[in-house]
Amino acid sequence: MDFFLYYSVLVGLMATWVATRKWIRKAPEIGLVCRDMNKLEKPQVPEMGGLYRHRGASKAFSMLAGYNGLMVGFGVIILLMLKYEGLLWNYL
Repeated sequence: MDFFLYYSVLVGLMATWVATRKWIRKAPEIGLVCRDMNKLEKPQVPEMGGLYRHRGASKAFSMLAGYNGLMVGFGVIILLMLKYEGLLWNYL
């Protein structure tokens, strides 16, 4: 159980890291940027970055739920989530 717990946390962190990096590049292209009011220079920063933190956490929790209940189904769920986000085929 301990190994799987660490593995699910690692997958959640990696999914969050990859999705956030992809979003930082995509947000200016579609116009979802704003000025950072907490800095003196007021740089443009992407909006809605917290969405990918929640997606990464949901991936980790769904893996843990799969481990506790349906050991076979969790891998399919994670692969479908990655395919839906377009992350699986872009980085393999």
